[in-house]
Amino acid sequence: MRLRLAAFGRGTRIVLPLRIVGSRYVRLVSDVTLQYAAYIAILKLRHSPPTIAIGGGTLMGHRSHTIVTRRVEVGEDVLIADRV
Repeated sequence: MRLRLAAFGRGTRIVLPLRIVGSRYVRLVSDVTLQYAAYIAILKLRHSPPTIAIGGGTLMGHRSHTIVTRRVEVGEDVLIADRV
């Protein structure tokens, strides 16, 4: 699996399988964890590019879903629970 992310910080962990649509708009800061079957979709519906920045120490739980059409910033040390 090869992803082209806007940023991939030190200590970031991805548990496969993972699905990211629009990976070039995704910024993962240091020590981010994307758990099993996490799903991130970045949908460009407007002229300006959508983005998601996930702060350091954040964990996205098993089978969590995140859909972005504009801009999302997830702070540091955030827990996004399983199946959300």
